[in-house]
Amino acid sequence: MFQKIDANGDGKIQVAELKDLTVEFGMIGRVKCHIDKLVHTLVDDFDRDGDREIDEAEFEIGIKKWLNQYKFSFDTTVPPREDQAVSA
Repeated sequence: MFQKIDANGDGKIQVAELKDLTVEFGMIGRVKCHIDKLVHTLVDDFDRDGDREIDEAEFEIGIKKWLNQYKFSFDTTVPPREDQAVSA
């Protein structure tokens, strides 16, 4: 996923690459939000060294953080059934 977003292959995701990606998503109707706000939120959440770019390690940490925040599990590919309680 990182390599797909890193269109110029320099090992970092820049704001322009994120804007291109969100425009593509916007055209198919999956992301309905202000592109600049989305891009800056991603950079703010993922950029750990303050260079306003996202390297692969930052991307991995950011994705894991978001998945954990929304209670996705890394241990299984089977989603819990509706009748199962989700442990916190």
